[in-house]
Amino acid sequence: MKILMIEDFFHPQAGYQLNVLAPYLVKYGHEVTIMCGEMDRFPDYLTGFFGKDGLSDKDRSFTEETGVKIIRIPVQKYISGRAIFDKIVFEKAKEMTPDVIYAHGNDSYNGMQFLLKQKMFNCPVLSDSHMVDMASTNKFASVYRAIYRLFVTPVIKKNKNIIIRTVDDPFIIKSYGIPKEQAPVVGFGSDTRKFHPDKSVKAEMRRELGISDDEIVVVYAGKLDEFKGGLFLAESIHDKIEIQGAKLRFLLIGNISGDKAKETGELLDQSENNLLMYPTQVYSDLPKWFQTADVAIFPKQCSLTYYDVLACGLPVLVEDNPIGEQRAKECGATFTFKSGNKDNFRNKLIEIVNAIMMEKENNEKHRFEDIALDYILKNYNYEKQAREYEKIITDVFNQNNDNKLKITER
Repeated sequence: MKILMIEDFFHPQAGYQLNVLAPYLVKYGHEVTIMCGEMDRFPDYLTGFFGKDGLSDKDRSFTEETGVKIIRIPVQKYISGRAIFDKIVFEKAKEMTPDVIYAHGNDSYNGMQFLLKQKMFNCPVLSDSHMVDMASTNKFASVYRAIYRLFVTPVIKKNKNIIIRTVDDPFIIKSYGIPKEQAPVVGFGSDTRKFHPDKSVKAEMRRELGISDDEIVVVYAGKLDEFKGGLFLAESIHDKIEIQGAKLRFLLIGNISGDKAKETGELLDQSENNLLMYPTQVYSDLPKWFQTADVAIFPKQCSLTYYDVLACGLPVLVEDNPIGEQRAKECGATFTFKSGNKDNFRNKLIEIVNAIMMEKENNEKHRFEDIALDYILKNYNYEKQAREYEKIITDVFNQNNDNKLKITER
């Protein structure tokens, strides 16, 4: 199939959904093109994460490595977290004559436009949703939902568009009125070809970074801003964390940004703990950083990295939001702390480190590693997720062709 994916923001060196899914679909024999926005109109908090210098070369390298084609469209405006493409996007999409259009973000401006204008493409359109109820905090959210239900939902219902939920959360069913049967769940996962435990990499990286074998390394990878809990983390690890018999080292991977950047940076500089800090890393380099560590932490919202650190065999500490609680129930290597509670965060981290130390002292097999790997390989190996996406896309294509045949027969 010729699959055209529409995405507001795409960077070839990131580790977002398309960076993993699109190459898998090519691997399965499909022709995949990502149509995404040019970088000039995107805000710094997006482009600054990986940078936009030499982007055309990076796009070209991504295509050479994965077979996924990239077409960039001018962005007219970027408003309230949503890009508005130049209208040329619709003509370019038509010219490509895709078999299926996958417009990512059912409530993004571009995603809605493709759903509303789908008759002009002569092929089926599907979309997805990454939104969960706890993340919908805009003061105009209720108005936005009402408008969506009035204008977009009826079209989705009429055309029986599939809106894939990437998290098992009823947000689009409750907020937009999308029928549950049109909103299947396909979760995230980890590309275990890249993310897995590797003792030789761990030893080599520790030598390079000056970390001794007996140190317990706590890793965090992601933005250090208010949305990801950057200031909370800086405050939580400012005072020395004393653990009898354990030497603790924090490995922080990510750029400090946001309104609290200065305060966050100063607190981290003043930390009484042993810290190593490195800037944001490209997706392909992340495995070695996780393979170096013993435990991973997420001070606030969990990203897709959650599955990658588990795939590397690490126990994980997350906040006790609904998603975090659910993950802790499902995976015995996931633990929660009380959201925003610095003392509880520190105490829970100490408990995990003590458990790791007990394993080492008793020369036990790494229990956390076994639990984490078993959980990922059974449930969140991205090979499985990619096949589920492929099945839904194929079913949408086949259903559309069946309907065309029925019309012709009449």
